[in-house]
Amino acid sequence: MEEHERRSVYRVPYRGIAGQKLGVVLERGDGGRFEAQIVDLSIKGMGARFDGEGAPALAKRERVTLEISLPELDVALKIPAIVRSAVVKPDMCRAGFEFRGGAFPGTGLASRVYGWFNRRSSPRAVAGRSVAAWIARPKDEPIEGSMVDVSSGGITIAVARSEGRTLREGETRTVLIDLGDDAAPAALDAKIQRRETNGSSLTVGFEFQPPFEAEAKERVDRFVLERLLAQG
Repeated sequence: MEEHERRSVYRVPYRGIAGQKLGVVLERGDGGRFEAQIVDLSIKGMGARFDGEGAPALAKRERVTLEISLPELDVALKIPAIVRSAVVKPDMCRAGFEFRGGAFPGTGLASRVYGWFNRRSSPRAVAGRSVAAWIARPKDEPIEGSMVDVSSGGITIAVARSEGRTLREGETRTVLIDLGDDAAPAALDAKIQRRETNGSSLTVGFEFQPPFEAEAKERVDRFVLERLLAQG
């Protein structure tokens, strides 16, 4: 099985973030430092390319430190990583890294920082209490259900099996979430990624789809961070 088939986290190509560019420096065990270009990234790892005469000849299972920075950040994120794949050619090295031991700093960062990385791999927060959620239907009343878990990138909603029989993987619906913040339910478009039946109930996994309504997305991100902190 190829390495990309074994990944537990889907990675997305990196094309810059809101017009800004992440800076990445790799530091080897001997203290050598090398600037890199991000190829793809997620909460659990990243791919990077090194070009030029001084490109490092990295080896699989080598332990390194990745420093990720943005001009607006006061301090670079220093993340221990291990080399999972490496293609070394003259004046070029293309490597895939896995962050070691859940090293990504999951707390204490603004929700926008999570957005730099693939949202589908963002930490999921369980509801922790009964949280109502609805799935819009084109010509009928929304399907009422309850949140199972939620992340910055998506939500899982449980509904009655009879109510969810028309929901299909790959289609996009609007989901509405009662966040308990004394405001109207947050509404976001989301694509159905999976369906799981269990007796009379149906669990539906959604991935939020851009462009996002800014206020609704900020409210969801805030709810996620609050629940993650509460879960310890």
